[in-house]
Amino acid sequence: MSATDNTLGLLSDYVKNSARDYPDKTAIVYDDQRISYKELNRKSKILARYLLKIGVKKKDRIAYLLETQPEFFYLCMAASRIGAIVVGMGTRLTPPELEYIIKNSEAEYVFVAGGDKPYLDRLTKIINNCREINQVFVVGEKIPTPNLTALEDIFLEEYADFADNLAQHETQVDTNDGLLMVYTSGTTGNPKGAVLTHKNIINSCLSEANEFESSINDVWLNNMPVNHVGGAIVQGITPLFTASTIVLLGNFSPAKTLELIQNEKVTIMGGVPTTYAMLFSLPDYDEYDKSSLRLIHFGGSMAPKSTLEKASLTMSTNIYNCLGMTEVAGIITYTPQGSEVDLLSKTLGKVIRGIEWKLVDNNRKIVSPGEVGEIAFRGSNIFKEYFKLSEATNESIDKDGWFYSGDMFCENEDGLLILMGRKKEMFITGGENVYTAEVEGVISSYEKVQTVAVVPAPDPIYGDIGYAYIIPKSGCTIDETDLKNYLRKRLAAYKIPKKFLLRNLLPLNPVGKIAKKVLIEEAAKELKDSQEILPLVHKIKAHY
Repeated sequence: MSATDNTLGLLSDYVKNSARDYPDKTAIVYDDQRISYKELNRKSKILARYLLKIGVKKKDRIAYLLETQPEFFYLCMAASRIGAIVVGMGTRLTPPELEYIIKNSEAEYVFVAGGDKPYLDRLTKIINNCREINQVFVVGEKIPTPNLTALEDIFLEEYADFADNLAQHETQVDTNDGLLMVYTSGTTGNPKGAVLTHKNIINSCLSEANEFESSINDVWLNNMPVNHVGGAIVQGITPLFTASTIVLLGNFSPAKTLELIQNEKVTIMGGVPTTYAMLFSLPDYDEYDKSSLRLIHFGGSMAPKSTLEKASLTMSTNIYNCLGMTEVAGIITYTPQGSEVDLLSKTLGKVIRGIEWKLVDNNRKIVSPGEVGEIAFRGSNIFKEYFKLSEATNESIDKDGWFYSGDMFCENEDGLLILMGRKKEMFITGGENVYTAEVEGVISSYEKVQTVAVVPAPDPIYGDIGYAYIIPKSGCTIDETDLKNYLRKRLAAYKIPKKFLLRNLLPLNPVGKIAKKVLIEEAAKELKDSQEILPLVHKIKAHY
């Protein structure tokens, strides 16, 4: 089936097809569990029937706070069959951040990982503030509380009385209906729920499976969070289309990643440059057998040439550099198959077939060949909307269906796209998006802060790290430890700036706004100087 087929159906249809054709084939490996396609389909069906039994309707939102584990796939496929929308929440988010997503999405149900994991405790701190919630389903433990249901107990019955009801619901779900809501932030710092449809996800998966030539013989490793498109779609749902096996790693661990590659004979893996750098930094990295890998891919940010070289020498020579984003349901550009390291370090390749694209200036007029412009896309992968934010949706998608990404590119003479930077005030640290306005808003709420500006500085490991320039309130002294403790309660750890610099004044532009360009240049220079000085300090210490 091609990515432009108009009879795409529902996302769950593809799992049903794999279960029909390869019932006993292992679909998911997770810890000591080996789940067949037949079992994956069975549990998804049971869960769908149960959700109908308790009154879940088409378009209802179901939030999940899960690691990269099988229950995400059960939930996603069950929601697909009844027309509900699943809403991802990051496992690194603080209770206030979780509360915001639950309230903003108007989720009525929550699935959460329990047992020895900390997520249920975080959820219980804010659940009483979320009156929309009807039921919480807990994975991994028995819960006697009336509003908490053990997910495992649901699978003890078949709910056969709801078989016909489910079949009827499936006929009423359209491929253009929403299925997955992924929260992403704009320059205002307010998280927005990007709604991805069945059609968006299906087209993305078909394109990726085709590009990577995925087959029943492949074993994919998924060590990415499932509240992002990377873990949910790119390394998650795509392998199910070709009846491949997915090996799940609940939370990223460099040593466990290498162990799984070796023991499960992984053939395809992906990640951001930071995760690869962490693998390479392990002292026993070379001792692991990685010969099963036939393909690896990079995303999130441009990979340093040294990282690509190490990957090519020790993992696989079949490497892809890709551009992926939430609003296009996964990967939208790929480098040519068999690209050399030198080329991989300079480009993100070409846009996938079936998707229109253009580079435009600030007036959204197409730029001349060779000029830098914001890249815009149009086609079946483009998200449906930002949930209940029509103004934000219309700012991103024009009346002709063009989505303006905020990423700046130029096209070289070979038709390859060169990433030049980001139009919006956002940077990526260790594969996670950090939006400066959101961080500034939280820092500004600290009682001793008068003014703050957060900017990125390039880092060889994380891609970018945050620098916070702060003007204290008159007569106040800011204790950095106290400020960090304050932020840890309100922001995920990756959002907290790595460095805080106190200033009496900040540079301003002609209209009185903080001149962030000056601060970005200052932060980059300071970081570069510190990285150049550090080896010299080590040499001096070694000498003495």
